Amino acid sequence: MSTIKSLCVYCGSSNGADPVYREAAERLGTLMAERGIRLIYGGRRVGLMGAVAHAVMAGGGAATNTLPVPAVALRAPPSPHTLPAASARRRRAKTTKG
Repeated sequence: MSTIKSLCVYCGSSNGADPVYREAAERLGTLMAERGIRLIYGGRRVGLMGAVAHAVMAGGGAATNTLPVPAVALRAPPSPHTLPAASARRRRAKTTKG
């Protein structure tokens, strides 16, 4: 049986219409940290994606963030490991390599 070492997660940059979505995102991040699963994502500090990332890192987990180059320059992302990407195509390629 193989073990999941990393998981690529994409979700909204808003919190959703119902608080249950943010709660689920935080729970996912917490479970990932507890199980030692690295988060691979492309997002910033906001919305559901931010909730997952913050929960992973608050739980001592690892996260790799892929951001477009202009976004990296605008604001420091919540992940200590950030992979800048020059285009959407390169961003997708980096997230699939995990």
